[in-house]
Amino acid sequence: SKMTETAVIVLAVIVIAFINGVVEPTKEHKPEILYESLVFNWTNVKMNEIDDFSNEIVTEDFLNEVTTFESMKEYLNSNSEDLSMSFDEDPRNPANYLEELFEFATRPAQKLVGAGVKFAVIISVLVGLGATKILTEKRQEFFREAGSGFNINSYFLAVNITLAIENFIQISIAATCALYLRNTLASWFNYYIAFNMLAWLSSSWAVLFPLIIPPKNIVLVTGLFMVFFSLLCSGVMEPVLYKSIYKEGAFFTPLFSGFLSPSRYFTESLAVNELRCLPAQTGFTNPGDVRLETGAHAFNFALLGVNDFYNVTTQSCSGWHWGVLPSFLVGILIRLVAAGLIHVTNRSKQSKKSLRYVFKKSKGKERLFFVLG
Repeated sequence: SKMTETAVIVLAVIVIAFINGVVEPTKEHKPEILYESLVFNWTNVKMNEIDDFSNEIVTEDFLNEVTTFESMKEYLNSNSEDLSMSFDEDPRNPANYLEELFEFATRPAQKLVGAGVKFAVIISVLVGLGATKILTEKRQEFFREAGSGFNINSYFLAVNITLAIENFIQISIAATCALYLRNTLASWFNYYIAFNMLAWLSSSWAVLFPLIIPPKNIVLVTGLFMVFFSLLCSGVMEPVLYKSIYKEGAFFTPLFSGFLSPSRYFTESLAVNELRCLPAQTGFTNPGDVRLETGAHAFNFALLGVNDFYNVTTQSCSGWHWGVLPSFLVGILIRLVAAGLIHVTNRSKQSKKSLRYVFKKSKGKERLFFVLG
């Protein structure tokens, strides 16, 4: 029954919440940073080393090539044999310690992502298996009604509306339990959005599978799909990592992950919601109106929210909803594919002519809309 399904989902979420404990956005960490990097003006120290050979290096080429600090750094690195060491290699350079400096906040970020994966895998499997029953258990009734001439599109729309309402109630109860046990720095509303978008994606695939998978194999295929793609294509584990998803110029990997993995947007959203609420000294957000370089942010080290860097680095506890629209659109696309397949598969059991016969008898524009016939 639906009460039993809801109880199982809620119990699973409670267990995971207990295992992971409350949200801890920071953790004690003593960074190993040279004393000189903390108390000396590193740039002035380095420029003093350059004074000894400045007359040799300030040539016409130097004046033509060096227009900014970055170009000067590149020029000096290329001529570093005349220096004690290059800008980037100098252990006194504070920029070399940014990741170490922010590790007290980036290490807990990994734990937030890990908790999100656990929630995502369990919820996607349970919601997916529950959603498949709405088509598999009423399979014979559907064939009978379809053969009697009832509108299949209306039936499929009713199935999706009913399923959406059921999932909303189940997941909202589960999200409330997770929120109570884990707490959150951000707005409580974000938990409900993230959990319901996960259920939306999971149920979308669960509506599609019964149309193309035999009933006796539907449980195995659905469970395997949810576990496999939620774990291995979400960005958290190899072979699909956030590093490959956010790699410059990447197209196939983010598209593949965003379309097939129910947990792709859920795990990242759950972590960024908390981290975006942290103050500037954690490295995740900007100090006031100051906009720091991308590489100087802890989000860059954690590889989270990279495609929406301006918003994630603006401190706010109202949440991060960048993944909501992609999740909704992917779910709609999967359901539209299922709406088409319901007219294509099992036509003989619906007392309909084969597709070959329909194409043969149809002419002109009718062939484009044969599924509506």
